[in-house]
Amino acid sequence: MRYQGKLVEWNDDKAFGFVLPNAGGRKIFVHLNEFPRRRRPEVGALITFEMGLDANRRSCAVKVAPVVSTQKRRVAEQLREARAARSGLSLWIAALWTLIVFALTFLGHYPWKLLAAWVVINGITFLLYAVDKNAAKQGRWRTPEARLHLFALAGGWPAAAFAQQKFRHKTTKDSFRAVFWLTVIVNVAAMLWLASRYGAGAIQILQ
Repeated sequence: MRYQGKLVEWNDDKAFGFVLPNAGGRKIFVHLNEFPRRRRPEVGALITFEMGLDANRRSCAVKVAPVVSTQKRRVAEQLREARAARSGLSLWIAALWTLIVFALTFLGHYPWKLLAAWVVINGITFLLYAVDKNAAKQGRWRTPEARLHLFALAGGWPAAAFAQQKFRHKTTKDSFRAVFWLTVIVNVAAMLWLASRYGAGAIQILQ
């Protein structure tokens, strides 16, 4: 059975506090470990919890969850919808660019070795995202963001866009998303320049 109450005391040094049940009664002990992601709560916050026993067989609050107001819930839903829309758009752009790269190769604007390198870079980019997501889950060493951006800049951004959605990874951090889209713009501009008559000299070197 879940109860609702207000956090009325909190000790940062010892990472515990006390919650006062809405139904009345004495204050109940609660430890930081019982909060989602061990995130420090604010005094006065409304929470729901279950009753448990600590090591000394005393009553304590366990499996704590914050009470989200209707307004905050609505804002969170709007943010999720906006992110989902942006995610869908990034996949469409990545798919369209992939078709363009293959089409320009078949039309002779890019050498086949460039296409092969582009495919390899995208494969490596996808693996980097998969490894980084797994490391995040297990708390191990992470792939530096600069490396992810470097491979996106080198042409692996379509695979990065797909991996971000498949693994639900790097989709909410605004600073990362801003740099990611900057690498997309720079890479697309460079690739289109290579396909133009102005980049013919560079293409000849690649061939």
